Amino acid sequence: MNREMRRAQEKADKKQEQAKERLKAERILKRQRVMQRRQQPRKPREVSPGERKKLPGRFSSLFTAMVAIFIVMQSIIPPASDQNQTLAFVINVLYYFMFGYFMYLWLARIQFKQALNVTIGAGIGLTLALLGAQFAIPGLSPEFRLIFFAIPAVILGTFIAQFIFNKAP
Repeated sequence: MNREMRRAQEKADKKQEQAKERLKAERILKRQRVMQRRQQPRKPREVSPGERKKLPGRFSSLFTAMVAIFIVMQSIIPPASDQNQTLAFVINVLYYFMFGYFMYLWLARIQFKQALNVTIGAGIGLTLALLGAQFAIPGLSPEFRLIFFAIPAVILGTFIAQFIFNKAP
C-alpha cells in the first residue's frame, strides 16, 4: 500500500514539475518575443499631405515661440506693484502649461521620435534657466515656488497634448 501511495505521489510530483517547467518555458519564450519587438525600431506612420493638414497643432510652432517669449518676459520683467501677485503667478504657471502643450504638438506633428522627452526637458531647462536669470538680475527676487508648479504644468501639458495627438483621426 505504501509503495502504491509513493508511486502515485511521485507521479503527481512529476506532473507538477513538468507543468512548472512548461510554464517557465512559456514565460521565457514570451519574454524573448517582447525583447525582440522592443529591439526592432518602429517606423513612424507615413502621413500623406492631406492627412497632415488634419493633424492637431497646425500653428503649434508659432504658438510655442510666442509662449516661450511670454514666459521670458513674465520672468524677467518685474510685475507692477498694484498687480495681484497670485493672479500673476497663476498666469505664469499657465504659460508653462501652454508651452508643454504646444511644443509637444509641434514635435509630434513633424514626427520627432523623442517628442515627449525633448518637450519635458525643454520645459525643465527653461524653468531652471529663468530661475538662474532671476538670480543674476539685481532687483528681482527668485521665485522658488515656480519650480514646484511650473515643471508639473509642463509635464501635464505635454501629456494632455500627447493624448489629444494620439486620439486625433
